[in-house]
Amino acid sequence: MSNRNLPKCLDSDGILLCLVATEFKKKKNYLIITVYFLSHTSRFSGGNILNSWAEVTVLKETPFKMPSSLLVRDDSTRVLLGEDKDYINASYVKIVNAGEEYYYIATQGPLPGTTDDFWQMVVENNSNVIAMITREVEDGVIKCHRYWPITMKKSLDLKSCHVFLESYQILQSFVVRIFQVVRKSTGTSHFVKHLQFTSWPDHGIPASAEGFIKYVRYVRKSHLTGPVLVHCSAGVGRTGVFLCMDVVFHAIERNFPLLVTVTLLIVPES
Repeated sequence: MSNRNLPKCLDSDGILLCLVATEFKKKKNYLIITVYFLSHTSRFSGGNILNSWAEVTVLKETPFKMPSSLLVRDDSTRVLLGEDKDYINASYVKIVNAGEEYYYIATQGPLPGTTDDFWQMVVENNSNVIAMITREVEDGVIKCHRYWPITMKKSLDLKSCHVFLESYQILQSFVVRIFQVVRKSTGTSHFVKHLQFTSWPDHGIPASAEGFIKYVRYVRKSHLTGPVLVHCSAGVGRTGVFLCMDVVFHAIERNFPLLVTVTLLIVPES
């Protein structure tokens, strides 16, 4: 993925790999890639999860913007909204592999009270692709607030913008939607391709490996500007797997013989 039209802070070598760290070991006939996914979060009630992690600032006004699990993004890599640097539960992720740089925003699924913040983040970071890896409801449990209009040309009216559904297409494993986001302050439009993978339940696996591979490739093919914005429900498990697989698939497509080890380290509840 290219680094075109990215926020300046993402071009800095000082940005930490907040969610993904990669280790490469070159062998005689193959390359071992170990991808570590870290939640890189803290909790309101707990102390430092790892001593090397930066401290997290929790503002009094932020709890209503948090999911039920109360995961908090690290200050060193979290996305800042607007001139006031408002809080949103989202982190910048930068992965470097063989000279290629991959840029993402990993975030929780929007809540009713964070929908406007979510779209503000999309526009401010000039992201043209959203990868949503969850259904809105799974087994009767709400996993993500529906943050878009479902009727063509009828807008979702938010505090800072109007969101219009321009088109949609239902495929076997995912849904493709095109949104137009019109900022109220400027009247400018921002078009976003929204790709919702619908065949991977929380705490489960994708229904089809082939379907997931097609989805990851479709996301990459659709990417033009800004970091790819990725979310599931909490923005940890399925989101992390997507980031890992996107990098791995890209390496495979470049004809690297690979022995791949993917290690997911998820911080437990306690």
